[in-house]
Amino acid sequence: MKYINALLILLSAIGGVACIGEPEFALEPHIKFKSIARAAGGPSIDSVFITVEFEDGDGDLGLSNEDVGGLYAEYIVDEVTGDTIPNEFYYNYFIKVFKKGEDSIYQEVAFLDGQDFNGRYPLLNNSDRARPLQGELTYTLTLFVDNEQQVWNSPITEGDSLQFRVRIADRSLNLSNEITTEGIKVLSEEDVQE
Repeated sequence: MKYINALLILLSAIGGVACIGEPEFALEPHIKFKSIARAAGGPSIDSVFITVEFEDGDGDLGLSNEDVGGLYAEYIVDEVTGDTIPNEFYYNYFIKVFKKGEDSIYQEVAFLDGQDFNGRYPLLNNSDRARPLQGELTYTLTLFVDNEQQVWNSPITEGDSLQFRVRIADRSLNLSNEITTEGIKVLSEEDVQE
């Protein structure tokens, strides 16, 4: 009887493993806001850390240092005008900054010279095959903030409340949904707010 019970337990365990497959996600990446934090980097510099949870059906997430040509070239030729223009997919992490106004409504911040905070995150699938991936990405951006000690001609000043909107792209140039972070005050002892 012991052998039968042991055999049934073993067969149940094998059957359970066989039934557990890889999760199924859409081929386009999907993200969810997880957290936001900040740390002062100096008297007029603030670092912001944004963490999103991601999932992607084929795991084609991230760019390597060698991904600087073709689909991921920094500049491309406009097929209509023949002009050389920036390629939005040189980056795979897209971020917009919003500042809370006196009316308590967040408006997108316009930075001098069209500065943005877009960036690149590394390859996340280290296997040689397409497979579903899920996990977390933490992105750090550095903000130069005008205050009494330093003037950077920044549209952001000490104590401003900011929100960020984030999207990511996969290697097939599929864009994720866009998430909005919680508000956070820069160069402030208060962390996250509404």
